[in-house]
Amino acid sequence: SAEESLGGIRTVKAFTGEPFEVERFVSRIQEVRGFGFQRSRFAAFFASAVNFLMNVSLVVVLLVGLQAVSDSTMTAGDLTAFLLYGVIVAISFAFLAGSIAELYQASGAAERVFETINAEEEISASETGASPQPISTVTFQQVSFSYPTRTEDTAISELSFSASKGEFIALVGPSGAGKSTIMNLLLRFYEPKSGAILFDDHDISKRPIREIRSHIGLVPQDPLLFADTIEANLRYGTSTATLEELEEVCRRSSIFEFIQSLPQGFKTYVGERGVQLSGGQKQRLAIARALLKKPDILLLDEATSSLDSESEAAIKRSLERIKNDCILIAIAHRLSTVQNADKILVINHGRLVEKGTHLDLVSKKGIYQELVSYQELVNAK
Repeated sequence: SAEESLGGIRTVKAFTGEPFEVERFVSRIQEVRGFGFQRSRFAAFFASAVNFLMNVSLVVVLLVGLQAVSDSTMTAGDLTAFLLYGVIVAISFAFLAGSIAELYQASGAAERVFETINAEEEISASETGASPQPISTVTFQQVSFSYPTRTEDTAISELSFSASKGEFIALVGPSGAGKSTIMNLLLRFYEPKSGAILFDDHDISKRPIREIRSHIGLVPQDPLLFADTIEANLRYGTSTATLEELEEVCRRSSIFEFIQSLPQGFKTYVGERGVQLSGGQKQRLAIARALLKKPDILLLDEATSSLDSESEAAIKRSLERIKNDCILIAIAHRLSTVQNADKILVINHGRLVEKGTHLDLVSKKGIYQELVSYQELVNAK
């Protein structure tokens, strides 16, 4: 539904699903318009028939009145005929006024809809720029950013780091440190205030926005699954994928055996927002959907924060299978998920304060070590 698509607009944008959503919306509008035309034709026919019958009645009344006049009877019939004619005219004008009011009401609603559709984009989505090429490195160069509604607060401050294909990069830190902002900038949901983000040697602000997103797969904390089948959700944004490709990404995401156990397999209906699946199943399905894009960059935004231990272990196995095929960047509150990361970046107040492997950072006894100790204490309880 349109409400569902708008509610998951970040997922739609990240999977460059705008053309699909527009096509689906236009198709639905065409159906509604066709139904509206049918209703209008029926209403017009009905109104014409009623008016015709009224006019016939008027003629009959007038004929009777004329006959009465010719018989030198009282002119009450003539008067009645004209009164009836006046009533009919009044009713007709009442219907006309109601129709005009409905027309103006509909045109006003349509105007608001088209204002939304034709709204100017905040970020340029120019189709010009460098031609699409596989991405092997991501670089942040002194990137700073503030959200438009909080310009006085710096979400990211002079952030610099790089990641290469085959690397598993983990972003950790306290809530509100700026981790999700990094992903928002990579997806060009926002533009940096200063500095540059490079894919290989190209500034992403100079490249078409759809091209940028076509290289990126996203697995959000609460993945959006549409009220459709497993297959339709997997194919979202990648409609040309074969069944063999679907099966392959599901194996790599540790979800294939579960799908095979279902009576209808890939044709299983998942319900509104995937209500018929568990949190772990939705996450693994979201990973498979992202992998189906064959992304150069895979972003995981707290993908295991609300999962049980079994589901978390399945996600960790999935990451081990896929990390060599792309640049894997993951936000994690559960540090056990990212202990095997090639590089852990500790973000605090929008700044990169620590960097290294799990063992390196634990030995430094800094913020990361404090986070690890705190989680161990919580888990012990």
